[in-house]
Amino acid sequence: MNNERPFGQEDPDSMNHQTDPSDGLPQNDRQPRNYYRQQDPDQQQNNYQQQNYYQQQNPYQQQNPYQQQNYYQQQNPYQQQNPYQQQNPYQQQNYYRQQNYDQPPEYGWQQGGYQPQNTGNPTGYGAFVNGAAVERARHGRHLFRLGLIEGMALLGYLLMRNLFILTIRNVSAVRDFYQSGPEGEILLNACYTLLCVGLPFLVVYLVLCRQKPLSAPVPLGGANRGKTAALLIVVGLGLCFVGDLVTNWFAAFADNMGWGFFSYHQALEGEEIPASALGLVLYIVQGALLPAMIEEFAFRGVVMQPLRRFGDWFAVWTSAILFGLMHGNMTQVPFAIIAGVALGYVALVSGSLWVSILVHFLNNFFAVCVSIINDRAGESVGLVVSNVVLYGLIGAGVVALIFYIVKNPAWSRLRPGEYPAAKKSKFFVAPTMLFAVFFMICATLADVERLTRLFAWTM
Repeated sequence: MNNERPFGQEDPDSMNHQTDPSDGLPQNDRQPRNYYRQQDPDQQQNNYQQQNYYQQQNPYQQQNPYQQQNYYQQQNPYQQQNPYQQQNPYQQQNYYRQQNYDQPPEYGWQQGGYQPQNTGNPTGYGAFVNGAAVERARHGRHLFRLGLIEGMALLGYLLMRNLFILTIRNVSAVRDFYQSGPEGEILLNACYTLLCVGLPFLVVYLVLCRQKPLSAPVPLGGANRGKTAALLIVVGLGLCFVGDLVTNWFAAFADNMGWGFFSYHQALEGEEIPASALGLVLYIVQGALLPAMIEEFAFRGVVMQPLRRFGDWFAVWTSAILFGLMHGNMTQVPFAIIAGVALGYVALVSGSLWVSILVHFLNNFFAVCVSIINDRAGESVGLVVSNVVLYGLIGAGVVALIFYIVKNPAWSRLRPGEYPAAKKSKFFVAPTMLFAVFFMICATLADVERLTRLFAWTM
């Protein structure tokens, strides 16, 4: 068989064993040095495929700042720290719902709290001003309603007082019992205190207990601080005696000027003192204990306590003025106002109505004891005892007041109240309160002798 091949063709087997003239090794054993076959850029090391930077490190896909660090989505301050949603003072610090004032306001109240009405600028200064104005108006309505209720108590007192006087004058049996002796007069005076003063204010107190936005419990517990309460008792008693001294000077001056008071002349005449021991006990109970308990409950409890929501000083002065006008005579009005301020301050700072009741009782007990001494030992002895005790306790009250002021530098800073912005005049313009104050002023002015004669002459 002819094994010859055409010209130009080579044997494949011989091609694999072709030697390199440089080292004599077969060519297939030197493949790494065949740069044309092993390092073919299109097949073995295609740089466009292995190190294609447009595919492996494409910055538009791997590190796209608009997708990974989108500040408009991750750190949007209008969504995460929206002050109008997180720190809305009308929702988080709604004092009217935290203090358990269950009666909802009449304007702008929703389940989540008080919401100012939309006036075109719901999140700006205008909405805040509008909300504050609405709050002041609502507090003014509360104060007006409180004036209506407490004015009913004063009108009830005036009505019961006139009915009681008419009963004594017109009912013969009652009049005879009143004139039978000091015991009968003492018992009827005790009935007067219970029925004319205690009953109307007890009814109003029960009404106020049902008005939850207005009600406040009468503090009948123990005093907050024992030593401070002891100082306040001495200070309060000294101020009551100062009021008594000022009243005596004022009444004597008015009498010298020709403007005498009927009540002052009646007090100078004195009153009949019971001779028996039981009569003396009844006299002390009627003249010292009952007025202290009933009047303190009425004016430092029913009147002053609900008014504390509008400011403590407003409550103290309002209750003191009404307490003075309630007595209905020029001799006791100045004393009752000064004593009312002292008793109201003592009740507020001590936190107990019993402290003011004790001060009121001690003041009345001193007056009762002076009357008994005048009746038993004579007016000269009674005058000496009265001056010694009076000026001695005034001096002790001044010393106690100095100690109290040194111990409590902020003694005059009382609680401003929950509704300090309410118009205080709303309380006095309530119809019942307006009529009650008018009638009490007229009764007080009728105690002036010259005014009474002038009024009788014009009639």
